[in-house]
Amino acid sequence: MAKGEPAAPFERLRPYLQGARFALVAVRRMHSDIPEVKADCDRYIEIIKEYVWAVEETYRLKQESDEP
Repeated sequence: MAKGEPAAPFERLRPYLQGARFALVAVRRMHSDIPEVKADCDRYIEIIKEYVWAVEETYRLKQESDEP
């Protein structure tokens, strides 16, 4: 992103987070023999789930507030 460019639209946040989750699942599978890596990936995946929930809830609330 070049300096001065606007931030990505809110609607693109959920797919971005899903991509991050997909990458963590892949890392967890590749390094399943290392307990620390598996535990870290599991923890980060849970954090991403919370973020996705927050994005969806925020979007829902925004839609409700925009309704006449």
